[in-house]
Amino acid sequence: MATKKQYLNYIEKAVEQGRTRYNEDLEKWKNNFDPNYVFGYCSPAHIPIQAHIEGFMYSLNGKEEHAIWAKKCLLEVEGLKKIYPEEKIKQHPEYQKGLPSVEPAFSLQPYIYGYLYIRKSGILNNYEKLQIENSIKSSINPIFHFPEWGAHNRSMLRVWSLALAVKALGKNQDTEEWQKLADYLAEETWGKWSIEDAELYIALWFIASIHYAELINKEHEYFSMPQTRYYFDYITRLLTSYGQIPDFGDSHFNSNWYIWLACLEKGASVYNCGYMKYAAQKIWEFGLSQNNSNEYSSGIANYLAYAYQWADDTVKPAKPDWKSGEVLEELVGKKIAFRNGWDDSSTYLLLNYRDEGYYGYIPRKYLRTTLSVRAEKMHHGHSDENSIVFLVKDKNILLNDGGYRENLPNGKYRADIYHNRLVFREGLKNESTSLYDFVHDEGYYKKVVTEKLHFQDFGRLCISRTRLYNTLPHLIWDRIITYLENEDVFIVIDWIYSKFKGDMTVANLWHTGKILEQRENAFDTCIPYIYRYPGDINPIRNKDNFSLCIEFLDNGRDKKVEFNTIKRHYGNGVMISQYNSREYKERETDCFVTVLTPHETSADMGKITGKAVVEWISENKDAILLTYRGKSTVYLTYKLDLEKGIMADENEYPRYTWESGKINYEKVVTDADFSYIDELDNKVKYGFINGSGIEFAGKGLYRTPDFTTYKFGTDVANATNHKWRVWTGEENRPKK
Repeated sequence: MATKKQYLNYIEKAVEQGRTRYNEDLEKWKNNFDPNYVFGYCSPAHIPIQAHIEGFMYSLNGKEEHAIWAKKCLLEVEGLKKIYPEEKIKQHPEYQKGLPSVEPAFSLQPYIYGYLYIRKSGILNNYEKLQIENSIKSSINPIFHFPEWGAHNRSMLRVWSLALAVKALGKNQDTEEWQKLADYLAEETWGKWSIEDAELYIALWFIASIHYAELINKEHEYFSMPQTRYYFDYITRLLTSYGQIPDFGDSHFNSNWYIWLACLEKGASVYNCGYMKYAAQKIWEFGLSQNNSNEYSSGIANYLAYAYQWADDTVKPAKPDWKSGEVLEELVGKKIAFRNGWDDSSTYLLLNYRDEGYYGYIPRKYLRTTLSVRAEKMHHGHSDENSIVFLVKDKNILLNDGGYRENLPNGKYRADIYHNRLVFREGLKNESTSLYDFVHDEGYYKKVVTEKLHFQDFGRLCISRTRLYNTLPHLIWDRIITYLENEDVFIVIDWIYSKFKGDMTVANLWHTGKILEQRENAFDTCIPYIYRYPGDINPIRNKDNFSLCIEFLDNGRDKKVEFNTIKRHYGNGVMISQYNSREYKERETDCFVTVLTPHETSADMGKITGKAVVEWISENKDAILLTYRGKSTVYLTYKLDLEKGIMADENEYPRYTWESGKINYEKVVTDADFSYIDELDNKVKYGFINGSGIEFAGKGLYRTPDFTTYKFGTDVANATNHKWRVWTGEENRPKK
């Protein structure tokens, strides 16, 4: 397991390697310095980090060499400012009191910690202390010109810097202003939800919040808040069985794992939580396994110093036993993780249906009107609502997110077309234009609203249904994912309900790295390499013993299939699509059915496809029956239009009956939103959601008992049907 000793061992090696590379990194900074950089002047980030880990080691072992190195770093930053042209300084009002010695949001904290560790060592004279404290002041000044407020990472990083600077310089007129600004900025976060939806950035927001609580001596209050506990549980529930946090939103592959590690060590200690301790251990193992150059990063060590301080080795790791579930709920998290266990070879799929949400309106408005970030879902989020952002089997990554950006300001891969989801465009695609070129637009974020309709784990299978309300064009899109755990297969039904009349192109997009084989409407795919950032010349070689079959099922409507070679996730990729481009009528419906089958790469594709069949679909495309012939035959019914069978008269209660609501799916009859029947050799197992009955092969399996309802305003009472949220059962009988 991950222990304090292991963290310390890594930090010690990173300190040595940081010294070796110190001058080389400094020269790289000078050679690559861009005076036109959009964020202005930024001194080398490795210098304050080296100061921190040197000072940290000095605090543990008292060796003078660490204090001397920390001193060198702390004093060096002042002399580097001369590289920045005078005419550029005049263009920045935030530099009216001088250039910041250290970048205030991301680099000032390690700089200050480095100073605090050696301030009383005797290594620094009074003049040197004054220079360092003036460097801190110069770095704080720009924050007052651009505090960037809201419950997000860049705000709380500034809070952390401000509060830490107050601790370093003591109470005076300036620092009272610093603390005031820190406290005002922190109000948007304290006891509230983050407005970000990005794996990379929530970690920064969270660790800054933890440090702020410590600096203002309110840790007990902070860790008692339900919002605080939520984010520890949130990331623990998001974790794959082998220790990866899927990248979603503005993120890179496995980005900031070491920050989440530190946070979870803190959570495990505060709450004495074995699940968090286990999650930290798995993150540590996976994070180290991705180090294909055997280097020791001072940037990682910078956060391992916090992990070391917070870790409690007496907390016993507890391996989770939960399977598929919501992460964590349908208002803030808005994610669903499908999984079949916690062994390294397990399958894991993550659905993200997170929209901006109805909270934090003013901070989001502020960001939207202050920053040049029209492509993002405020803040740092993508157009990935209802998207499958990650699928992995036995550590083989089979589907992944689109990536972040190639360069500033907007994230190139934030747009909807770079995600595994449906996209909608008004107009018709002509034959001479590729689908990718047709759907590719300016990439600006299109605001939508989402909600969860269903999630249920039946054991035999698991199902989610999430809804997206689209404005331009005006429509509703439901994504229904059914995970057949015994077969390790995902069936994805995408149903749309058009609320406008006009020409529209609807595309069902799936992204991969390479097509291994194609058979009609089925593609066997893999992702050979994972690029971690723009220009990655040493990408991670993905495992290749499993591949993913993406199969489009025929549902009785003429759809076209196409694939395009595109740039995605910093490398070459393939966009596979099934699409319709035609006139849609108001209140017209349509659906797409996709089967995702992870399988051993050596398997015969002909034995993979054809197991799922659309047995029946209504003329209006508002109800569908699928069968899957795997280890047993499973019948799956979906009432696509959930208003089907509901009486229009709102004065009638209940506004449904078995007779008016039941749908004849041929072999199955039910009024449920969803039902399954698992036909085994000697029994039939069944389950349904939001229904009052189910029949199979002409025989009733279950009917909910009637209840009495009154028509308000009268004394008329009737015995009527009653829908139950969920029910399961089985019936022993020989298979015919």
